[in-house]
Parts: sequence; structure tokens; C-alpha cells
Amino acid sequence: MADQVPGRRRQLSHDVAVSEEAMNEAKKAQEHLNSFFKKVSEQGIIPVTGFEQEEKINKKLIEQLKQDIGKFEKGWNEAEIQLQEKNKAFVDLLEIRNYHLQHISTLENAVKKFQQDIEDRDRTIISLGNDLQSLSKEHYDLKSRFSKVADHMLPDQNPDIADLSDPNRAMKLSDKFGALYDDAWTDAFEDLTDKQKQKPNEAIQFLLESLKECWGMCKKEAEKWMNSLQSVFLHPVQDIDAISKMQGGKPAVRLGSKDQRVIRDACRKIAPTVGVVVNQCFIMKMKKKQKLSDDCLKYLEGCVDVCWLMALAEPPLYIDFNIKKGDKFDPNRHTAYSESGETVEFLVWPPLYNAEEGGGMLSKGTVSTERKVGRPPKK
Repeated sequence: MADQVPGRRRQLSHDVAVSEEAMNEAKKAQEHLNSFFKKVSEQGIIPVTGFEQEEKINKKLIEQLKQDIGKFEKGWNEAEIQLQEKNKAFVDLLEIRNYHLQHISTLENAVKKFQQDIEDRDRTIISLGNDLQSLSKEHYDLKSRFSKVADHMLPDQNPDIADLSDPNRAMKLSDKFGALYDDAWTDAFEDLTDKQKQKPNEAIQFLLESLKECWGMCKKEAEKWMNSLQSVFLHPVQDIDAISKMQGGKPAVRLGSKDQRVIRDACRKIAPTVGVVVNQCFIMKMKKKQKLSDDCLKYLEGCVDVCWLMALAEPPLYIDFNIKKGDKFDPNRHTAYSESGETVEFLVWPPLYNAEEGGGMLSKGTVSTERKVGRPPKK
């Protein structure tokens, strides 16, 4: 459309020029005719009327030419206005085009920068990945070295240091000991008092004495088992006479602390398996004393399971039965069985410690208390 405007403009210019030239020629002709008619009229040669009629015709032609020129001028002006509008639109389009070209250039530069950033980040990620692998390997090596060093540096039988990978560590055994009292002890107590019609104090005493006897047996058997295993490891040759001759009066071979630790660790790992035999022996012993209900058997089996593991713990845990009637009630060591009093009436359930000497308390015991009766005033 913009290309057609100059052509139309040239055509209009040409038409206007032709019209103006024709109009000028017509004017000259009219002037010539007027002069001629005037002379003729003055001389009386031709009637004026014929000339006047022709003059009128020429005037109409001139008027028609003027109208045509006016139309051409109007068309010219309109074309000029359209041309100006098209030129303005063209200029606006050029500005828009230049703006978008500049914006495209900016975006292309941004894309190049982003691509460069992505490449830099990819290189950084690869570098960090390599660093991570290196650090992971270094961490694993240090962890292995630290574990070995810790195994050598940790003092044996330290109750304050727990092996978190041990499923039978002190806190876990304390939980089992508490669950034994909450569940199996309660069921056995209800069976003894409700079904067998024993007095509550007698039932409590039976359950406590059974636990105490079980604990004593487990400690004794665990010590014997540990000593026998150490003896087997120390004496692969079981011929006593041959051993005596080889030693020739020399001191007996002793296992170092590391070797003893290996044996103790092995014992703890297989303790649940061999504990079945200990359980059977204790139940058989208790059955010889009296007839046992299912709830009581379940309680006694639970006593063996937890006591056997506690006796083989490193160091062995400690159940404190040393409490007697009349002792002052200590809320830091025991909880009251029913009503809280000032002195101990009897022990219901013993407290558990992390070790026999210097070990922290793992769980409180339970005692039945009574009010302290004061002396009557002197009369």
C-alpha cells in the first residue's frame, strides 16, 4: 500500500498539470474570442448574439474545467493526507521493528549468558560430585579408623558408654524389665489373687522371690559359661597332663582384655539362643516346688529371658533387692505401690541399675509404704 501512494501522487500531479494547462489555454482562447468579438461587434460584421451564445458555452466549459480541477485538488489533498498517515504508520512500524530487534538482541545475549551459566553450573556440579565422592570415601575411612581406635580406647565395662548397635544394650533391657512388671507380673498377680485366692502380700512375695531366685541363677550360670568358654579358648588341647608337661611349671596363659572382649561380645550375640536352655532349667526347678498356672509360667519365663541378658550385659546390670521393712521411703529410688507413706513396708519390685558399683539408675523400684507411728507422749 505504501508503494502505491507515490504512483497515485505522480498521476494526480500530472492530471492537475494537464487540467491547469487546459484551463489556461481555455482562458487564453476566451480572451482571444472576447477581443475578436469586441472588434467584430464594433465594426458590425457579425451579430453579437451568436458570439454571446458561443461565449456562454465556453464559460460552461471553463466552469466544468474548474470543477474538475477542484475535484483533482480535493483528491490531491486527500492523497496528501493519506500519504502523511501512511508515512506516520510506516515510521511507527519502523520504531516497533527497531524496538523488537533490540529486544531480540537483548534476549539472545541473555540466552547466551544463561547457557554459559548452565555450562558453568554443570562443571561445578561435576566438580562437587567428585568432591563428594572423595569426601564420602574419606569419611568412611575416618569412620573405620575412628571405630577401630574407639574399640581400643573405650575402657572395658564402662556403664556410661553404650553401643547403640547392640539390641540388648542397657536401656533396651531396662524397657524389657519394666514391661515384665507392667504386663506379665500384673497377669500373674491377678491369677494368684483372683483364681488361686492368695493374699495380695503373699502373691507379691512369691513373684518377688521368684525374680530374685531367677536373677541369682542367671548370674551364676552366666559367669560359669563365660569362664568355661575362656578356658576352651585358652586350652585348645584338652589333655590336662599334656598341658602340665608343656607348661613345666610356667604361669598359665591368660587372655588379654581385647580377647576377653571378643569372647564377651560373642556370648552376648548368642545369649538369646542358649538362653532357651537356661529357661527350661529354671522352669523345671520351679515346677518341682509347686504347681504353676499359665500366667505364672509366662511371668517366670519372662524373668529368665530378661535376667539372662542382663547378667551377660557389659557390664552386667544390677538388680537391687537390698531394702527392708522400716527403711525410709526414698522417692528417688522407689515409687509407692498404693498410698504414699514415710517408711517402707515391703519391696514389690526392685530398682535396676546400669552396674553394681557406680552405675546410674535405669528404672525405679516399687515399694509398699506405711505411715510412721510416733511414740505416745509421756504422762
